[in-house]
Amino acid sequence: MADQFGNGVQGEPVQWQVLSGGGQVIGSGSMISGKFGLAQIQGWQLGPTPGQNTLEAAVSSFPVVHFTATATP
Repeated sequence: MADQFGNGVQGEPVQWQVLSGGGQVIGSGSMISGKFGLAQIQGWQLGPTPGQNTLEAAVSSFPVVHFTATATP
């Protein structure tokens, strides 16, 4: 994440949550943004049923971001 000047914002709590598809976040679902405003999870396991899976990253002071992946058999 970045401020209005494009500088990375460090120290922001980020909550990761699976919204659809029945998958799961691998590792911790919460973390703090790093030096350059980056936050990442260890992994995202998609659900067992083919179709769309959605993952959300939420930070209180920034807009929510959604990631979408499609599981195939």
